[in-house]
Amino acid sequence: MKNITVVLFAAWIFTGPLHAEDGLYPATEGFEAKAVSCTTGSWSAYPGGYIASKRCDGKNVAGVGTALTAAQANAVEFGEVGALGGRYCNYPAISPKAGGYLVTFSCQPQLSREISGLGQTLTDAGINAAGFGEVNALGGRSCKLYDSDVKDFPGGFVATFQCAGSVHLPISGVGANLTDAGKNALGFARVEAEGGHRCTSYTSYVEYFPGGYLIKFSCPGATRVNVSGVGTTSSDAAANALDFAMYEAMGGRECEAYSSGVKIVAGGYEVRFSCGSGTVTGYGSTATKAGQDAFVKALANWPIN
Repeated sequence: MKNITVVLFAAWIFTGPLHAEDGLYPATEGFEAKAVSCTTGSWSAYPGGYIASKRCDGKNVAGVGTALTAAQANAVEFGEVGALGGRYCNYPAISPKAGGYLVTFSCQPQLSREISGLGQTLTDAGINAAGFGEVNALGGRSCKLYDSDVKDFPGGFVATFQCAGSVHLPISGVGANLTDAGKNALGFARVEAEGGHRCTSYTSYVEYFPGGYLIKFSCPGATRVNVSGVGTTSSDAAANALDFAMYEAMGGRECEAYSSGVKIVAGGYEVRFSCGSGTVTGYGSTATKAGQDAFVKALANWPIN
């Protein structure tokens, strides 16, 4: 397995479920950064932030950020991505969106190869793009996001990145805001890079119930699997689905919930997941806690060998 496995999956086992709000997805999470030497470089202002250019180890890179220091730090992150054996990314194209920004970098070698990031702020979008760059550096796909592939629904967004390989394949993320949708997509890209399934979602896969969301991801491969997540917000539901996708990728069971298995009971919520030939039922005062409880029970009932 690649280096990412040791940190990402081991951390998941020892700390329990990983969620967007726990900081799973900073650009350097799960990677051993390489020291790079970068010049000060130039910068320019952009509505909502800055673009900063640097020359790191003789290669041109750029970064974006809400503050100039954040843009400069993002450029250094792309220098580190190149030092890892990945692509040196430059020429950021920024697309303002309702709710944030989409930024796409052209990357060497092959300037035609592009890597995107999504976020509520330019800082978040730059960090997200650098995270996708690091996945690519360690053997994953290079992923680009098109404006038309960001869809909104009441309570959030679905962002579907087109990820290059022998063919372009979609990988989705869902979140209550653009930052969380980008982080969730990055998590699913990391799972796929490690030999797990490539998962996509659609606005039609998002179901609302009083007090929460049920979100499904369809994951094709040698055998198609479906994973679901439940949460008070769409970000929490998508993070729960990512937990189950990680679990399945590591040899666990395929777990999926249906709307008929979500119930409001005394004291909160009951959520039933079908996991292969068995089921687990999670309970919690909120939908998020019920989904997390179901995941912990699945891991306890059918441990990963």
